[in-house]
Amino acid sequence: FDEIDADHDGYLSRSEITEVCARMQLPHVNTAEAPAARKDAIETADRIMNKSDTNNDGVIDFDEFCAYAHVQHKLVRETFDSLDENGDGQLSAGELQRALKAAGKETTYEDVVELMRMIDTDGDGFIDFSE
Repeated sequence: FDEIDADHDGYLSRSEITEVCARMQLPHVNTAEAPAARKDAIETADRIMNKSDTNNDGVIDFDEFCAYAHVQHKLVRETFDSLDENGDGQLSAGELQRALKAAGKETTYEDVVELMRMIDTDGDGFIDFSE
């Protein structure tokens, strides 16, 4: 929360949320795709504000942020568990590749292995939920 709250007023504004969303799309910086990435960041910030600002005061306070984060964490966990085909608590390259294919993203095994390498911070060849 504190890292997003750029002006340290104890609230997250739409512009602060937009800036964080934009930073998460760094590959688009200084490319022809930058305007579309900025538009995506604004749309994402709008969705976050609409779901989080439960008292409709135009900002997200810490309690609203925590409630939103809890719901998002639960959704991510459910998604992770649904991709974990054998229920061992980790995703293999094969599980990730099948999930990407089911989402309409055709990838080579080599691409998946490279993606795994970027996410797998402990280097065990699997993605666990904490990663």
